[in-house]
Amino acid sequence: MKKKLLLLLLSVASISGFSQNNYLDFDGVNDNVFVTGSENILSGSSTISMSCKVYPKNANPSFPAFDVFAGYRNDSYFDFYIIQLSSSTIEARFRNSSGVAYTLTYSGLVLNQWNHFFLVYNGSYLSLFSGSTEVASMAATGSVPITNTSIFRIGSIIYSINNFYHNGYIDEVSLWTKALS
Repeated sequence: MKKKLLLLLLSVASISGFSQNNYLDFDGVNDNVFVTGSENILSGSSTISMSCKVYPKNANPSFPAFDVFAGYRNDSYFDFYIIQLSSSTIEARFRNSSGVAYTLTYSGLVLNQWNHFFLVYNGSYLSLFSGSTEVASMAATGSVPITNTSIFRIGSIIYSINNFYHNGYIDEVSLWTKALS
């Protein structure tokens, strides 16, 4: 009986050991994830949230090659994304269905380690959290458009004619039709 229990415990330990470090690895050149059918997941919502864990490796992102973590972007009637602007700065944006953009920046990104971000729009404020700490916020109003043609992307976003690709790892990306607290 003891041998069977020990074998079971070793099996469980080895399985849980193999389940670690499952994340998406982006090369910064052409890797990306398109979430098919995601155009209207958030449609008409007055409160939304997105989160992602990122391990950025690009020390020198710059236009036209900023690093993207995740989001929607069409630059006219709906944006909801987080991108890396420099070795330590990210931009988070919500653009409502009327085309009004609300942009937050945060200069606490740490390269070559995991960072966990939450972008939350509660109908009155747009807030960015690093872990459980609010690091930027501003008053914001509006809603997500009823019909959205943008696709939710992970690791890339198209801006004008430029593709922004991520160099690093991304894990635990999620969207909600509510404001997380």
